[in-house]
Amino acid sequence: MNTRLVCLATILCLATVRPAAGATIRVPQDFALIQAAGDAAQNGDTILLGTLRDSIWVEDVTLSGKSLIFLSAAGPQRTQIKRRILVTDLGPDDTTKFIGIRWNTGSSRDAISIEKGRFLVKGCVFDSSNECHLNVATISVGIQAQVQVEQCTFVAQPIAVTSYASSSVYVTSCLFVRSCALALGPRGGYLSADYCSFWNNADIADSSVDWGVGNIAFDPELREPDFALLPGSPCIDTGDPLLPDDPDGTRADIGAYIPYRSAGRLYVSTAGDDDSADGSLARPFRTIDLAYFFAVQQDSVLLLPGLYEEHFVFGRTSVRLASSGGAMNTTMSASEPDLPILDFRAGAGNRGTISELTVANAVNASGIFVRSGNHPRIEYCTLIANTPYEGGGVQINGDSTTVYGCLFRDNVATKKGGGVLSGGARHTVIDSCVFHDNHSGDGGPAIVFVGASNDAVITRNVIARNTYYDDYGGPVYLEFTHGVTLLNNTICENVSSNWNAPGAGITIYSCTGVDIRNNLVFSNQGNYGVAILASSSVIVCDYNDLYGNWFDTYMGVTPGPGSVSEYPLTAGYLENYRLLPGSPCIDAGDPSMPVPYGGGSVIDIGALEYQYPVDAGDAGASELPRAFTLNPNYPNPFNASTRISFALPAPAHAALTIFDALGRRVRTLVDGSLPAGRHDLTWDATDAQAQTVSSGVYFYRLDAGGKTETRKMVLLK
Repeated sequence: MNTRLVCLATILCLATVRPAAGATIRVPQDFALIQAAGDAAQNGDTILLGTLRDSIWVEDVTLSGKSLIFLSAAGPQRTQIKRRILVTDLGPDDTTKFIGIRWNTGSSRDAISIEKGRFLVKGCVFDSSNECHLNVATISVGIQAQVQVEQCTFVAQPIAVTSYASSSVYVTSCLFVRSCALALGPRGGYLSADYCSFWNNADIADSSVDWGVGNIAFDPELREPDFALLPGSPCIDTGDPLLPDDPDGTRADIGAYIPYRSAGRLYVSTAGDDDSADGSLARPFRTIDLAYFFAVQQDSVLLLPGLYEEHFVFGRTSVRLASSGGAMNTTMSASEPDLPILDFRAGAGNRGTISELTVANAVNASGIFVRSGNHPRIEYCTLIANTPYEGGGVQINGDSTTVYGCLFRDNVATKKGGGVLSGGARHTVIDSCVFHDNHSGDGGPAIVFVGASNDAVITRNVIARNTYYDDYGGPVYLEFTHGVTLLNNTICENVSSNWNAPGAGITIYSCTGVDIRNNLVFSNQGNYGVAILASSSVIVCDYNDLYGNWFDTYMGVTPGPGSVSEYPLTAGYLENYRLLPGSPCIDAGDPSMPVPYGGGSVIDIGALEYQYPVDAGDAGASELPRAFTLNPNYPNPFNASTRISFALPAPAHAALTIFDALGRRVRTLVDGSLPAGRHDLTWDATDAQAQTVSSGVYFYRLDAGGKTETRKMVLLK
């Protein structure tokens, strides 16, 4: 203990985080690059890194002879450096400090290299860097240096800290997790450790480390990827008692101080005030950016009804961004041209959700852009009138992205993909969406997959009245892909302006492993319902109905079992072409596949499974249900009407009520005594005054026999 006190005194107040007297240089506001800011800085200046939005720098920085403070504006959750900073040759009374920054160098290089001077590294996070190159240290301390490393978190590093000859490193209140070599590796210099925690490292240190007091070896209970300590962590309030208290007023933690907050709700309003907001419904934020800054993993950022003109970028924090009042009441629109309205930063690893928003009017950019390294879910959204070069509504480069229950309308792509463009992404799922009146200069006005798309699925989508002008490629266009499944889609009344272009419904160009089953492709103005081009290999092309497309049904493929060419007998555009009684597509799909709820003995061909009516005369004769049940409505999403069924195990007073997204009663479908058995009702998307309601999310609630259950449904027009 005495040795440590002498060390702390020798380093002369390195533990303080208060900037010294001098100018503050902001990056990126004053200088775009850290190197340029460092070159312009004078002794004692502070280089303030980042803004409230996630900030990343990919540059090597080399500085000599300057005493500077590198300080994050928003903490390690928001400020990240992916290369090395080298500082050397400080004056005898100079100290350089690194405070609250995150490093992820991702290659065979140090994060911080320092020598000849005094240094403080405080409150920083170092994660997943260096790929375990054993000759690389995260913090490499060269000759003639005195360094204090305090309250830092090291995750999956090779050698976290080294100290060379004639240097001294004092490590206190640091957390070391999953180091793949040594957590501490002296290389001829002095290195001590006090009040540190070591967990699941390949090795901790060699014998030359001077072990002090307060070191522990317990699971730190970290929440990744922000590395906040979970409640009950043994690292909370167990750091060095000589350090200043944490911002919460308690004893210093072991590891970087990242406030923990359990997931909840943060509200945003066009009438909010960022200066006084706390994210509550009474005091909402004005901007999504600021709400996101305060968000933690799995938070819900809820937008109150209104028009939001904001270019928002998702970083590492995975949240649910949603409307509190449904897509029909909440619109996000372009704040400036050439930028997506909602953007996922490349490599962020975001697994968040976008739900129940209208995303409209992006200019020269996609409405939503999922860049590589992200895996979000986009659900129950309306994407309208976005006008990029490619990928009008949603452009996907990130693996395992799901788009569910969305409406794409009036999006225009100069090239391909008026609705969705998935480029080079794997495991993309487009499910239960509606594509109406989208346009593209080339093929694929609704859906385009280009590049590796292993295990991607396009299923239960209604794709109608979309237009493309030049080149080949139907409303669904696959190019250079592998392993894509097209299952139970309805593709009809789409128009090609090039009469000679093959592929009125589905076009496959130079692809392998494509599975085409149970699709209804009819009345498209273009040649061939399914066109297979450029030596594509299709594994399955079975149980499809291709009827009334120009010229012929198939090109480049021989249809398999169950394939027909019959008039499908469907309802029209306003009812999403649902099958009518007597349709040859009913119970005509692949018999090996499961049947959706409410269907017949075999799955249908097409997107919307025909719903057999419940015979009231047979309900009492069949076996009574054993439990109170409210079934999913079908179809969902729906256009003109949807079927809601439920079961009562005993006679009861039952009320089935429709509510909008704000909880307002829209209509009561039944309110009275009902016998035991199964009951089936239809909602025609009208309110109690018989007025048609608008598109959006609705809820239906069943109250019967002292029990209540609620489900969600989506009306798309």
